[in-house]
Amino acid sequence: MPQVTTSNGPPLGAVRRVWLLTALVALVSAAGTLLLPTPQVATSDLVRATMLMALVAVTERWSIRARLGQVSHRLTLSEVPLVLGAFFVAPMLLVGARLLGGFIGLQVLRRQEPYKTAYNVAYLWIETLVVLVVVDLLDPTSLVGGPRGSLAILAIALSVATTGAVAKVGAISAMQGRLARGLALPGLRDGIGPSLATAAATTIGVVLFRTEPTLLWAPAVVLGVLLLAYRSHVRLVEAQDLQSSLIAITQGITGEATPDETAMLMATATRRILDAPIAAISLADPETGRRTWYGADADSWTKLEEARLAATRTQETAARHAPGGTIAAPVDAATDSWLVVGYSRTSATGEADRQTVGMLANHAAVALANAHRGAALRAQAEQATFEATHDPLTGLANRAALLVAIDTALAEDTAFAVLLIDLDNFKEINDALGHAAGDTALEAIGQRMTSFVDEARLVCRLGGDEFAVVLDGGEVSARDLAGRIRDAIGEPVQLGSYTLQVGCSVGISTYPHLGRDADELMTHADLAMYEAKARGGGVATFGAAAGGRAMRQLAISSGFRSALGNGDINLVFQPLVDLQTTRVVSMEALSRWTHPTLGPVNPEEFVRVAEQSGLITDLTHRVLDSALSWHRRWLDEGEDLPVSVNVSATSLLDTGLPRLVATTLDAHGVRADRLTLELTESSVIGDPQRTLEVLARLQRLGVRTAIDDFGTGYSSLAYLAQLPVDEVKIDKSFVLPMLDGTGSLPLVAGIIRLCTEMGFDIVAEGIETDEIQTTLRDMGCTRGQGFGIARPMDPDSVVQWVRRHHGPRTLHVVTDPARRGPDVSGSWRPAAGR
Repeated sequence: MPQVTTSNGPPLGAVRRVWLLTALVALVSAAGTLLLPTPQVATSDLVRATMLMALVAVTERWSIRARLGQVSHRLTLSEVPLVLGAFFVAPMLLVGARLLGGFIGLQVLRRQEPYKTAYNVAYLWIETLVVLVVVDLLDPTSLVGGPRGSLAILAIALSVATTGAVAKVGAISAMQGRLARGLALPGLRDGIGPSLATAAATTIGVVLFRTEPTLLWAPAVVLGVLLLAYRSHVRLVEAQDLQSSLIAITQGITGEATPDETAMLMATATRRILDAPIAAISLADPETGRRTWYGADADSWTKLEEARLAATRTQETAARHAPGGTIAAPVDAATDSWLVVGYSRTSATGEADRQTVGMLANHAAVALANAHRGAALRAQAEQATFEATHDPLTGLANRAALLVAIDTALAEDTAFAVLLIDLDNFKEINDALGHAAGDTALEAIGQRMTSFVDEARLVCRLGGDEFAVVLDGGEVSARDLAGRIRDAIGEPVQLGSYTLQVGCSVGISTYPHLGRDADELMTHADLAMYEAKARGGGVATFGAAAGGRAMRQLAISSGFRSALGNGDINLVFQPLVDLQTTRVVSMEALSRWTHPTLGPVNPEEFVRVAEQSGLITDLTHRVLDSALSWHRRWLDEGEDLPVSVNVSATSLLDTGLPRLVATTLDAHGVRADRLTLELTESSVIGDPQRTLEVLARLQRLGVRTAIDDFGTGYSSLAYLAQLPVDEVKIDKSFVLPMLDGTGSLPLVAGIIRLCTEMGFDIVAEGIETDEIQTTLRDMGCTRGQGFGIARPMDPDSVVQWVRRHHGPRTLHVVTDPARRGPDVSGSWRPAAGR
């Protein structure tokens, strides 16, 4: 069964009120009829009454359109049989003929709704009684001419018009449930003219018939010609009015109306314009084929569907007649949409009706096309708005929507909180599994964040691995939600065969205590989030600690670039000695930076800034160039002191690092084996394939490599055996407590023994006492460094310190044609003591 969309019909209460009013009128009319005299009925009387009944049915079924100014009226010409009956039929028979003829014309021929037919028949009944009273008072036998005849015609017309106006007011009042004031006089004014003309013409015809029947032909012909001409004029004027009203309707529904609303409006307008009981538009869904009728009710859709199907079987492309007094017109052949109008008459509809319905269908097509275009444009605008305010990966709101939400909350001036969520170590997922896997993890986390949308003003993704929430309330509710968000994000994420657990850090700022505008609230939430990260993850509210730490980080970030460009990044050197001979074997270059306001900055801090800002390659080049420059100067002064330089994980992943090293070595004329690059364990295993490629190229170049801070990362000796490295440096966290009974002594001994067997040079960091140095030497550790040997020193002090440390010696310089730069060797005489 097709879907049916109905327009608003008369409410049940209104119909009941009309029935009650009909019963009242019928009761009054019945009482008046009982007062009429009972006639002596002859055959001729019955014949005239029957003819009159047929005339009543015809005049009630068909009407004449009359136009007065801008108002069009439908005249039923019911006064004709009424006046004729007053002359030729007995009063009781006249009442019966009008009632039966009215019922046949209204219910059988016009097929009005029962409550309308009942009310109109009751109105004809009381109208007949009123006219009979008037005619009886004026003596119908004297209606032959003169003033008395004119007065009778006026009285009859006034009676009919008055009765019609009262009936109209009664019907409208019953439908509305209240008295329709102001309609009586306009109804009387509009009805008196047509009633007077009809009554006068009928009376004149009766007079002519009684005088000489042949005299009726001439005025009948003239009247027929005038009616035909007037009918053509009315049709032309109404066609123009129809066109104007259609244009107005089309223009009025091309705004924000949807296609469904437009179809309903056009169906309603068609029913009103054509005064048709049924008018509906049928639209088919292009995807499902489901058909919907707009403007039809459950009782009429079957008739309309049959008419549509019958129309589709013909080859016509315009409006076409269909069974049951209906006309079907295609609205859009491409979408198989139709306009079907059902008329109340069962006789064949005319050509004018078909043309009118076709015109309405064309306008409906224009209106629906405009509605579809408007809907498409609105959908595009909504999609563009959605895309502008939502993250394409997770479907959550984005930064633009976040700022709007904060501004809205600020305008309301109520307490709210901003939560900034940053995923912990998410970069490792992208590095290890690729960005596609990272996006899949973000989608899963975004879906979990969606579960908090209903209890927050806004949940959004700022970009990367950052999310944000705007929440009504203060710090207590914010911390509660933050905890539940951390629990949700912390649930395992399945990525193929990997099960990952992603943590997060949450920073909170609240209005009005911790921020007065959007920028301040976002900044403070960001600072609190970094404070949470500094604590190892969790939830932090903005405060002095977060602000101080963040301001320091900001000062370092803003000052580092200029410091690097101005040459403010300096080097100090710490010696590495042979533990068996105590001779200096190399100098480790350490970066130092003194901030104008913060003072000395920890290298870990500005190295992290360099990695985040993309300046790590520049920093590596700066340190490498400066370290080799100092090696060259020391060499020129007679001291062959190899240098080691720390390389970050980011630099180690740069395949251009070997080329940079080779270029810098050539620039200073230094042999490659006089340079050692120190790498951390984590940097070596971060991307093994690329790391091995870079290390292999460095090995072919002749540069030494060392694993720094061994024991603090994730690698193993078995893994290190596969790497092209020359040296392993044991982290000071194992060396310092060797003699404290903490258990690190056997661990260090094991590392030394295994590394020796694997062929690595071993360096112990953090030697601060003679006892530790002696113990390491006895355990077979080859090299060492630490404050107990020497603290980091200025480059200018290196040569003097080395000479004091070594004592007298002989230096030989031999040129090796296979290498660039001098080949320096010497015989060393260790100083007494250390």
